[in-house]
This record gives sequence, structure tokens and C-alpha cells, in this order.
Amino acid sequence: MPHAPKLMDQLKLHEEKRRDLTGLLLFALLIGLCLGAVLAANWYATRPPLVLAGGEAYTRSTKIVGVIKDGQAGELATLTVELRSGGGRVLVSVPPYENEDTQRSARNAKLAAERETNYDLSSVDIIFSIEAEAEVITGPSAGAAMAVVLVAAIENRWVLENAITSATIDEYGRLGPVGEIDIKVRAAKDAGFELFVVSSNQTGVPRISGIDVERARDLGEAAALMLR
Repeated sequence: MPHAPKLMDQLKLHEEKRRDLTGLLLFALLIGLCLGAVLAANWYATRPPLVLAGGEAYTRSTKIVGVIKDGQAGELATLTVELRSGGGRVLVSVPPYENEDTQRSARNAKLAAERETNYDLSSVDIIFSIEAEAEVITGPSAGAAMAVVLVAAIENRWVLENAITSATIDEYGRLGPVGEIDIKVRAAKDAGFELFVVSSNQTGVPRISGIDVERARDLGEAAALMLR
């Protein structure tokens, strides 16, 4: 079989070329990942810092709606954000019946607002406060409102007086559904609100005459609906 050695040589050459091509593709993939990481780091590094004078403060407020602990009725509360020169802390001043979900929502709201406004908030302290007459359960459902009111403070905008929202938010600004939305929408309508913003994947939304329910996928869409 005089052709056998030549055939074996061709197979070995083909295998070597295949290994070389695989190595080249892996190397290109590694370079791409490294380049993406560098570009992402540079993008974060180039965010301009939000700088406030020592005695200066940015403050904005909005209404939020929760459900009284017996689960039978909705209740409104006032959410206020205050920005002061500081070290990037996120402080939450809420009644003692609030839980750690509210604090997590506040941290997510900060990260989402940084992405939306393209400002670095590491030089300011963010203070959220919630004032309610009854024991209102806010928790993660206050996240979207926290982010919207924070964007309003950063960009010197105002929350529409007839608008309210109830949705969760993650650090990327994506909104999520909440529980007992029917009770919340009815409570908002009874309080005179005309616009209720929910997440795009919220279920169980009631149709109530006198109040419009709008869906938003993320913080940008919610801010466009609620801020002026």
C-alpha cells in the first residue's frame, strides 16, 4: 500500500491545521472578552461625578402606595429623597415595620439611577425617607418610585402630581411586578391619581374608570411617563 504513508501525512497535516484554527479562535475570543472588559471599565470611569456644595441639598418627593398589613386596603405614603455631599452612602429612614427589602430596593435605585443619568453618585449621600400614617408594606414594590424620584433630583425635574408607580427595580433599571396591584390601583384612584405606572410584565391589573395604567419596561420609560 504505497499511498498509505502519504494519506497518513495528509491526515496529520489536516489535524494540525484544525488545532491551529481552534487555538486562533480561542485567542480571538479571549482578546474580545478582555477588550470588552476594558471598554466597560472605561465607560464607568468616564461618568462625571455629581458634585454638590457642602451645604447644598437636592430634594424631591413623590407618593407611593402600599397595602395595610391586614391586606384589605391600600394606603398612601410620602417618599422623599435628599442628596447631600458625602461618600456615596445610601441611607433609608423608614418606620420600624419596614424590612431589609426596602433597603435593597434603595441600593438598586441608586445603581439604576446612575445608569439612567450617567452620573457617578459616589460623592453624594442619598437619604430616602418614607412617611406614612399607617403600617404600609412597601418593601421591594417601592423600588421604582425610589429610582424615579432620584432621577428627578439628579436632573432637576419634577414628579407629576397625578402620577404614581408600584414596581420592583433591579440594579440595571429593569422593572418587575408586585403583589396586590388591584388594591393599590384602587387606592391611588380614590386618592385622586390619574396615572399609575406598572412594570411591563405586571399581571392582574384592574381596569378602573378615572385612572390610566401605563406599562414600563425600565427606569427610562417610567421616568418619561412620570417626570417633567
